[in-house]
Amino acid sequence: MPSKIRERISAVILKFVLTLFLIDKDVLSTNYYGGVIVPGRSIPAIRSFELFLNLCRSSPTLDKLNKLIKQVNADQVAEKLQRNLYVAVDDLDVEKMTGKWYTMIYDPRIEQDHCITTQFKLLDQSPNFASFSTIRHSIRASDGSIRISHGIGRKYGPDPFSMLITMGQANEPCPYFPVKVGQSLSDKNENYKYLVLTQALKQPTIVLARDPEEFNIQYREEVLDYLTRFGYWKNPLTGTELLNTDWTKCNKQELFYEQIEEDENEKIEGIKRIERGGTFKSDGGKGEKINKLFC
Repeated sequence: MPSKIRERISAVILKFVLTLFLIDKDVLSTNYYGGVIVPGRSIPAIRSFELFLNLCRSSPTLDKLNKLIKQVNADQVAEKLQRNLYVAVDDLDVEKMTGKWYTMIYDPRIEQDHCITTQFKLLDQSPNFASFSTIRHSIRASDGSIRISHGIGRKYGPDPFSMLITMGQANEPCPYFPVKVGQSLSDKNENYKYLVLTQALKQPTIVLARDPEEFNIQYREEVLDYLTRFGYWKNPLTGTELLNTDWTKCNKQELFYEQIEEDENEKIEGIKRIERGGTFKSDGGKGEKINKLFC
């Protein structure tokens, strides 16, 4: 397809998608699903949206979106996009997000790997700022090998749009941000049970869960209802739908992930000891194991 025709199609698609967000009164009438709005703490939507776009990978489509935003009332566009997205999330506790996650639902247009787990590890935190690393393990569909990806998550303020997360994928167009979290049914102080992460136009969207079996029994119907009701499940332009991960077929892969994570942690500890001026010690074979990692 000639590049000029492709560019025209991209421009038409962008205009159509923005029109869906700006004109659809039924969607905008259900723009808040839960949480508590705190007056006087919000960052202007246009500033959050600009931050999001600045962290996206450069592409012809992104350039057209930036130009299109500038041609209309940017503040109005950003406000309506934000209201349409944040329907079920309040202030987020970063500590409740740390730990291991399993990808339960994903977008097949972006994600070709299987059996995906992600670790969130807190790096720094203050009242309205936090940073954490993301370490992602997955199985390549092409050859069955294990892929490890590293990303970063940052919280820039109290608003949901102020938390942006990258997973380190080469084809990741923009950072993700949370639009819904699952609280524990028994203890509100426990870590979140699931996360719904998306991007500015609800595409792509992924759902992470703490425990696949628990999610399927207690939370899946709730999440599917949310994704369907608020337009995340099906792409209105291509008709493609999100897919589910069958973790009963992934249990064997987890053993490899756990070994890799253990080796990575030992390697990090070894580096820290070197930086402190220490040496590797042989303690039941672990020191020898670390030495092999550097050979």
